[in-house]
Amino acid sequence: MSLLVSILLAASPADAAASSEGRCGDFDAAAVVEGVAYANLGDALAAAPRFGTVWICPGTRALQAEVDGARHLTLAGVGAAEDVVLTGRGSHRVLRVVGTGSLILRDLTVADGYSAAAGGAIWSEHASLELDGVIARDNQAETGGAVAVGQVPLLSISDSRFQDNRAYGGGSVAVMGADRFELLRSELSGGIASFEGGELALGDVPRARVDGSRFQGAQAGWQGGAIALLGGSLHVVDSVFEETWAEELGGAIFATDVDHEGDADEVVLVVEGGDFHTCQAGQDGGAVRVAETLSATVRVLDSSFTWTWADARGGALALGEAGTLTARVQDSRFEQASASEGGAVAVGTRGTASLTLAGVQLVGNSATQGGALSLHGQARAVELAVVDTGFVGNSATRTGGSAVHVGDQVESAALSLRGATFQDNLGGVAAVRLSEVGALRAWATDWGADGADNGPADVASPAFSLSWPGRVAELRCDGAGGCSW
Repeated sequence: MSLLVSILLAASPADAAASSEGRCGDFDAAAVVEGVAYANLGDALAAAPRFGTVWICPGTRALQAEVDGARHLTLAGVGAAEDVVLTGRGSHRVLRVVGTGSLILRDLTVADGYSAAAGGAIWSEHASLELDGVIARDNQAETGGAVAVGQVPLLSISDSRFQDNRAYGGGSVAVMGADRFELLRSELSGGIASFEGGELALGDVPRARVDGSRFQGAQAGWQGGAIALLGGSLHVVDSVFEETWAEELGGAIFATDVDHEGDADEVVLVVEGGDFHTCQAGQDGGAVRVAETLSATVRVLDSSFTWTWADARGGALALGEAGTLTARVQDSRFEQASASEGGAVAVGTRGTASLTLAGVQLVGNSATQGGALSLHGQARAVELAVVDTGFVGNSATRTGGSAVHVGDQVESAALSLRGATFQDNLGGVAAVRLSEVGALRAWATDWGADGADNGPADVASPAFSLSWPGRVAELRCDGAGGCSW
C-alpha cells in the first residue's frame, strides 16, 4: 500500500477519539494508545510511539510524570475537558517535559498542581508546548502557577481556560525565554501573582501575541495586574481586561525591558481592539504602564478605556522612563479615567518623547492637573501632535490644565493641534496649560462658542491666560514665561 493510500485510509482524530471512548469502558481503563486500553496512565505514556496520541479516559487521576519531548506526543482527553482531570493533589507538579521536541495537550484539565520552582502543573525547559482546549485551575508555583517554559521555540495556548492559579511571577503562565508565544481565544480569571503578571509573565519573548482573549479579576502585588512583559514585543488584539488590579504599576499591562540584572534595551507594545474596564493601579498606569527601557514603541489602536484609575499618574496609560519614547494612540476612547496627574494619559520620560493622538475621544476624565493628558517629568523634549481629537468634559482640581497639562520640569514641549475640539473642560487655570518653555500651534481647532466653553480659559501659561473664539492661532512661550502670538 502506498503512503498516500495509507494517509487517505487513516482514521481522523474524531474517529480515533470515538474509538478510544469505546475502549475507555474496558476494566475502567485510564488511557488508550493505538486501540489498546491501559489501566495505568503511566504505562500508557510509556507505550505511546513517537508522534503518537495518548487518549485519556474520563475521570480524575493523580499524575506526576516526566515526558520526553523528543517523542512529540499528544495527550488528548476523551469527551469534555471538564471530565478528564489530571491532578497534582496540591502536592506535586503534574507534567515535566524534558529534552527538545514538543508536547501537545488537548481537551483535558490540569488541576491542583504544585511546585516550589517553576510550573505548578506543567514545566518545559526546551520543548515546545501547545495547549488546545485545556482547563488549568487551582495550580500554584513560585513561577508560572499553572504553566512555565524556558528557552522553548513555541508556547501556544488556544481555546483554553485558566482559573484561580497563583505564583510569585506569572499567576497562570510564565515564559522565561521563547522564540514565540501566542494566547488565542482563551479566558483567564482570578490569577494572582504576589509580584508581577497576575496571569502572564513574559520574559525575553521577541514575538508574543494575545488575540481574542479575556482577562478578568487578575491581580499582581506589584506590577502587571494581568500581563507583565519583561523584554521583547507584545501584540494584544481584540482582547478584554476587566477588573484587573496591580498594587503599583500597570493595572492590566506592565511593560519594561529591564531584567533582574538591570540591563535595558527596547520594548514594543501594540494594543489593537482592546477593551479595558475598571482596571486599577496603586501608583501609575491604571490600565497600561510602560517603563524603564532605552527605547519604547507603543501603539494603541481602536481601543476603549472606561472607569480606569491610578493613584499617581495615568489613569489609563502611563508612558515613561524611556530614553526614547514613540507612542501613537488612534481611533480610541478614554472615558471616566482618573489619576492625580494625567487623568487618562500621562507621559514622563528621562529622554525624548513623541506622542500622537489621532481620532481619539477623551471624555469626562479627571485629575488634579491634566484632566485628560499630562506631560511631566524630566523630559529633554516632548512633542505632542493632536489630530481630529476631542477633549470633552474633562476636569482638573488644581492650577493645571483641565484637558492638557505641561509640567514646568519638561525642558522643551511642542504641541500641535489640528482639527481638535475642546468643549466643557473645567477647572484648573485653562483647558490647555503650557510650561514656561513651550510652543502651541493650532489649526482648525474648535475652542467652543465665544471662547466660553472651557473655564476659566482656553490656554494658559505661568504668565498669562487667554480665551479666543476658535480662530487658528500660534502661541510661543519663552523661558521667562512670556508668551506671544
